[in-house]
Amino acid sequence: MNSRECSERNFSSAATGSPRAQRGARPANRRILGAVLGALALGLAACGPDYDHIEISSVKSPPGAEVRSSRIAVPEGMIVVSHVVPWNDDNETMSAHVRARDPEVIEVTPVVNDRNYAFIGKKAGHTQVEFIADDKVVLIVEADVSAQPSAE
Repeated sequence: MNSRECSERNFSSAATGSPRAQRGARPANRRILGAVLGALALGLAACGPDYDHIEISSVKSPPGAEVRSSRIAVPEGMIVVSHVVPWNDDNETMSAHVRARDPEVIEVTPVVNDRNYAFIGKKAGHTQVEFIADDKVVLIVEADVSAQPSAE
């Protein structure tokens, strides 16, 4: 068999998908498949929007009371109403929920809509309040309920 016949035979067997040609292509196919799967995995990991920040503003608060992202202070027997809006990194609002770790000290309940919350000072003490966006705790704030001043 001359060299021309040999090269034509190899070309035709590669074109027809002979086992020998397929074996030679397997490592390249695996590398391509690995690259594609790796790109998909990275894409899925960064697929959805993530929590970015939370806005907390007081709607109604008595003197000496505040609800901020750094501190919560409510006098015993008083109510502070705040507007809570978590945002994702696509600049869209997220579902929100707020809860006190010790509801015997401070009670947190939604009012009017899912963005306004009443912080009720139940008894003097200290606890933490969790701010939740899309079912994940995104912020924990120290909360103090001060005792009612004595009536003298």
